[in-house]
Amino acid sequence: MKTALSIFIGLMLIFTQHSLAQADELTKAKRDDISKLINMTVSKTIMLQFVGPVYKEMTKRIKPGFKDQEIPKKVFSITRKETVDFFGENLDNFMKKLIPVYAKHYTHPEVKELIEFYKTDLGQLIISKTPKIMFESMMTGQKWAKSLGPALLKKIWKRLSEEGLLPPEKVKEIDK
Repeated sequence: MKTALSIFIGLMLIFTQHSLAQADELTKAKRDDISKLINMTVSKTIMLQFVGPVYKEMTKRIKPGFKDQEIPKKVFSITRKETVDFFGENLDNFMKKLIPVYAKHYTHPEVKELIEFYKTDLGQLIISKTPKIMFESMMTGQKWAKSLGPALLKKIWKRLSEEGLLPPEKVKEIDK
């Protein structure tokens, strides 16, 4: 029992020291280095990944303005260009919002080491490949989640049926 308590206290001290190290002060020097790191690693390609969903949302909002008319193709090209330009104009603001996120997770020495790492050939390779990997991973994740949808819905319906919470017509659909 005494040994277990000693181990527990030791682990708590280690975790506390680690979390304190992560939460070092956000000095001007650390802020500047985080900004440098973000500028090295967060490319416009990553920013453009935000554009797609926003563009789709904007086109949905524009369509009702045309009622039953056919929407000229130029409307979509203008919407896309304005969306891309708008994100580009506001990219610095987004980058500034990332600084506290990085500061929360990295100490200043870690930020400096990351900057040096990203200057290496391997670091540059990671920078160049990450946007494509992120995009493909996101697409793969969406397809995977979508493929699970029917089985998940059936499982939920079954559980709701077992609890007596499902309307009778849905109970019949479960076995289909």
